[in-house]
Amino acid sequence: MRILTLLITLFCAVPVGAGQSTSGKPAQEPFSITITAVTPEVEVGSPVEIRIRLVNNSNHDIDQSGLYAYGLLNPNYQYDVRTENGRPVRPKKLEGPIIGSFVAGSVKQGAAVEQSTVISAAYDLPPGKYFIQLARPISQNPKDGVVKSNKITITVTPKKK
Repeated sequence: MRILTLLITLFCAVPVGAGQSTSGKPAQEPFSITITAVTPEVEVGSPVEIRIRLVNNSNHDIDQSGLYAYGLLNPNYQYDVRTENGRPVRPKKLEGPIIGSFVAGSVKQGAAVEQSTVISAAYDLPPGKYFIQLARPISQNPKDGVVKSNKITITVTPKKK
């Protein structure tokens, strides 16, 4: 349980604002990330699922390996989930044994990969509007920054009676 909480905290706590070169000019992004909502409006308690499309624009393969906690969360991304007021939503504390699977693989140069992630596996989302953006480090070196996805809006509605 503590390991999963630590993993989620690490992936979610890194600021999503990096991504420029030290010269002040935008760095050439080695990949792009586009996210879309599977269902932009969901009833409270329903899964909030997003699709992630990563396109490798670099001249090398990009590692996609990682431990997917509860089989749902892609560990290669940092998650920025905010309320409509701009307040960050903290990841929930997950109880019980960590269930996950290790997925190995890479994205070839010039190729694209699409995956899904269930945001509600890591965040409690009561009724309201939420803005979601993902980021992924360019390399293992934090100075290289991150590539950010587009922002999407998800609306969570109260349960229908």
